[in-house]
Amino acid sequence: MNLISTYLKLYEETETPLIYTRWALHVGIGALLKHNLYLPFSSTKIFPNLYVMLMGDPGVRKSTAIYPIRSHLLNSGFSNFSMGKGHNDDFIERLAGESTEDHELNLFGIESENQSDIFVCAEEATDFFGHQNHPLLGTLTSLWDHVGKYLASTRRYKKLTITDPCISILCANTPVSLSESFPVQILGQGLLSRFILVYSERRLDRFAFPEPPSKSDVDTVNELLSAIANNYHNKAIKMEPAAKKLLEKIYYTSYKVDDIRFSGYNNRRFAHLLKLCITTAASKLEDSITDETVAYSNTVLWHTEQVMPKALGEFGRSKSSELNQAVLQFVYTADKAVSAQEILAGCKGAISSVEDVIKVCRLFIETGQFQSDRAGFLPKRNQISYPAGSEFDPSVLTSQERMMTI
Repeated sequence: MNLISTYLKLYEETETPLIYTRWALHVGIGALLKHNLYLPFSSTKIFPNLYVMLMGDPGVRKSTAIYPIRSHLLNSGFSNFSMGKGHNDDFIERLAGESTEDHELNLFGIESENQSDIFVCAEEATDFFGHQNHPLLGTLTSLWDHVGKYLASTRRYKKLTITDPCISILCANTPVSLSESFPVQILGQGLLSRFILVYSERRLDRFAFPEPPSKSDVDTVNELLSAIANNYHNKAIKMEPAAKKLLEKIYYTSYKVDDIRFSGYNNRRFAHLLKLCITTAASKLEDSITDETVAYSNTVLWHTEQVMPKALGEFGRSKSSELNQAVLQFVYTADKAVSAQEILAGCKGAISSVEDVIKVCRLFIETGQFQSDRAGFLPKRNQISYPAGSEFDPSVLTSQERMMTI
């Protein structure tokens, strides 16, 4: 039974965007695998841990994608979650196994045998990252692809050794509040380039009283996740020749997010893709990466990348980014075309005059984000079209995902 399709079907009749549900599952699989499955890569190893941030305006149902995967992993035997505030010293000491009862480390969740494997689940990103917590951001940046022993120090311990740290992160944020946790300076080569930013707007279909998933289906997912955990133990995943050939084609084609703010991410895209290939293969309990797995992974990643600029909103663009973001959010969440006067009223405090509103809206028309008619301004939505080639398979996406617009 295919875990990915089973999991998506389980939460299909909810208001949670399925692109959130899909990525939450992949992060969960990576956390479950820890360092037990890896891809040999030159003289190092690539592990399946992922950093994923679900992005969207308030009310898009980001947190409802996080809770289910946490519940499924708990019922599959995984317990090493981190859900409290991320103080850097506490985080490092927890990884090194220096947790104490009277310290704040108990905020991080349930104790387990290997403290160096942690799945950060944060329904509100600022709850974990805090407000521009530079030491923690630096630590997480280093740990994304770290192999072997990690040396660190804290106020209490001058020298700590963390053996094979494996950190997975699934959190939620809004374009407006992104700057609360992350300084603009990290857009280039910092932590944000290690994140896959998954953006969505609200689903069109609504469910006033969504039915809970059936117990038998939930049990099936839990059993499949348990099987993944039990199937791999310090194992190197193989790569079939056809998969390697396809990955080489993708690498030399240089697919990228067409936004200067993602230059750091683009440099790491291939590593993100390989991590996703590992979790996809593991979801099928396979011991090798196939060309089918590569096509699936590249399609999901490329599809996600088409709306990544929306995830950042105006973050990192200009001094007037907060003003622009307020207008952008108001227009995108409106159900109809809105006039400059309505935008001014809706963005009270962020913008001071109708003239300023019109100036901002004209800017967004020039960048292809807005269009206008007699009633006012409204978002410009373009259907995502997929490139031809064996490295893409749009059929792996749900109909709801394929309805997403740029």
